[in-house]
Amino acid sequence: MIWGSSGVKLLTIESYFIPFILEKFYETNHNPIAFVGVDILRAGTTLCYALHNGAKEVIPVVDSNEAMLIYNRLDRESVLLGGERNCKKIEGYHLGNSPLEYTLEKVYGKSIILNTTNGSALFKMGLGLKNFLIGSFINISAICDFILQRIKTDENNKVILFCSGNNSAFSFEDAIFCGCLVDLLIQKLKGKENIKMNDATIAAIQLYNIHKNNLLEFTKSTEHGRFLIEQGFEKDIDFSLQSDFVPVVPISNGFSFVIYK
Repeated sequence: MIWGSSGVKLLTIESYFIPFILEKFYETNHNPIAFVGVDILRAGTTLCYALHNGAKEVIPVVDSNEAMLIYNRLDRESVLLGGERNCKKIEGYHLGNSPLEYTLEKVYGKSIILNTTNGSALFKMGLGLKNFLIGSFINISAICDFILQRIKTDENNKVILFCSGNNSAFSFEDAIFCGCLVDLLIQKLKGKENIKMNDATIAAIQLYNIHKNNLLEFTKSTEHGRFLIEQGFEKDIDFSLQSDFVPVVPISNGFSFVIYK
């Protein structure tokens, strides 16, 4: 166990702005306090909200072939297909990727198969990793509290944040979320001297501090934000930038994401 200068356990946080690096963690003995997968606009937010509204589980897939294979194995009365390609609901699916679609009335008790352009591929890769969580602004304090509790009880001291990015490229909103989460952890730990960060984490904090007072408007000005607005999904941005809207911590069980209890 490693201790910081103030006598508090030293926490190491690594951030990665695109998901390809995730594969290396299958080949090593990394066993961090938590992996956190991030796709603010919109799959991560949608997944969190679906579980909050009583979905039994969310099963991420990489394409429609995989989605239909799973769909045909499950009881069709208790499963919904959700997802999009380039913001548009996939033909034949029950739901798109707007979190506002995933209401209590629609998803309660259902298994959701989620197939999206960016986030579901990252989340699928994370299924095989222990303590892989989904973080978003709407559940940021719940994720923070999970990490803080594990700091107290776990022998390990590392947290790894993975952004889904946008079409395999850097995405501002995902990076800024990472900065916001780390800033919250710094506040809770009473100082950043207790946190060791890689360069991407330092950059994420700086981006968050630059834009934290106009976060919503800045997000709407980003590449993905502008595209969502053009497609009629501005309300999804408004929803996704709310802080602490739901208390859930989605965690992988190896096949799907369920609420950590």
